[in-house]
Amino acid sequence: MKILLVLLIIIVSHQTKAQSSFNLDPSQPPVYVSESGTKYWECEGLVESNLLEITAGEMVMLSDHHGLPAPNPNLCLYSISNNILDPSVRMYAVDYYISVDSMETCLLDNYCDNFRTVNFVAVGNEPKRQYLLSSVELNTTHMACVDWSGGISNPTGGCME
Repeated sequence: MKILLVLLIIIVSHQTKAQSSFNLDPSQPPVYVSESGTKYWECEGLVESNLLEITAGEMVMLSDHHGLPAPNPNLCLYSISNNILDPSVRMYAVDYYISVDSMETCLLDNYCDNFRTVNFVAVGNEPKRQYLLSSVELNTTHMACVDWSGGISNPTGGCME
């Protein structure tokens, strides 16, 4: 019984921490809305600074590991969109860009030549960070799934695999 109580406390703690780490419903207007309806805001002020440091650090580490250009941690947008496969599912992400040119091309021309994003997902009521890194020039895409505590759940794929 004690083990169940401890597990329940850990799960609730992770859920609360995940939900309070970024704003699920920003009150300010987005800085950009894509043709598909994805809304983008500056990360600062909407995503907890500690979470930004963690995700930026993990993204740089993953980029280096895969031989991809590292993103600039200061070029960060928080986005809210609907899942393509199930529009009733909301997607919350932090997108990083390697340069201002790359960011503008991705947003304005809907062409992301070097895309770096972290999606926040729940798997079995446990929050996780799902990383996606892609490069058109290198013709490659890489994913990784990281637990909220920092443990790697899946080093070569998404959180739903």
